[in-house]
Formats: sequence, structure tokens, C-alpha cells
Amino acid sequence: MVFDLSGVSSIDSAGIGELALLHTWAQSKSADLKFASPTPLVRDLLDLTNLDSVLEIHPTLSEALAAFQPSEVCADC
Repeated sequence: MVFDLSGVSSIDSAGIGELALLHTWAQSKSADLKFASPTPLVRDLLDLTNLDSVLEIHPTLSEALAAFQPSEVCADC
């Protein structure tokens, strides 16, 4: 699941807590959860709370979606 944060202009402590709760829930269900396009303010708050080290955050939605693609392994490279 990808959460597009591009429309989120600010986030409070309750919102930060919900993101952490979603991450914990996803891990318990073996689900992949990615976050995309955080605004500068939201990105700063994720950095300050160290959630950036726990959540998988991508600069764009397309990069977050591409992260679901399995990486190719080349045995002849």
C-alpha cells in the first residue's frame, strides 16, 4: 500500500502516532507499506521524530510504486 502524502500540508502528534501505528500493523500482517511525496514540512517532522528511519519514504509516487517491483538479478553481469 502506498500513502501519497503530497496533499498533507501539516501533521500533528496524533498523525505521527497514526503513521507509526500503521507501520506496526503492516509489519504484523506482512504487508508492504510505503509513503510517497511528503511535503517539506511533513518530511521535516518525520525526520525530527526519527520515523524516517522506520518508514519507507520515497520522494515521488512513481518511485514508491516502483519499489514494489522485484529487483532483477543478473547472473551473467
